[in-house]
Amino acid sequence: MSDKFIAVIKYVLLGLSAIVPVLFLLDIVDLEVFLGLGYVLFGLAVALMVIFPIVNIIVNPTNAKKSLMGFLGLVAFFVVAYFMSSTEALPFSIPNPDNVPGVLRFVDTSVISLYLLSIMAVGSIVYTEVRDLFR
Repeated sequence: MSDKFIAVIKYVLLGLSAIVPVLFLLDIVDLEVFLGLGYVLFGLAVALMVIFPIVNIIVNPTNAKKSLMGFLGLVAFFVVAYFMSSTEALPFSIPNPDNVPGVLRFVDTSVISLYLLSIMAVGSIVYTEVRDLFR
């Protein structure tokens, strides 16, 4: 695609993203149009997230190895968090329909991932600062 075409699409999407919420707040556009635009933009973002890496791998195959290693590292990270998670039912006084092993495992995996990523982020900041002290 040419750069002009991409620029036109970018400005059209930016304009829609700015105008439709204002029209919604002024009660000119109803909720279905507002949500429809959100769904279209979300679908477009997901499609571009899938398409651009594939195009990048085809155009520049030498960087594909690095990207694949990073992706596999991320998958391994979430697999470790998955195996650290628990499916033990929580003791509620009122029955909860979400107190099932699948939901509990998903939530616990997400929380453990958040904790581990936070620890890694703080650790990398501390490491960088300490390393810079000795340079």
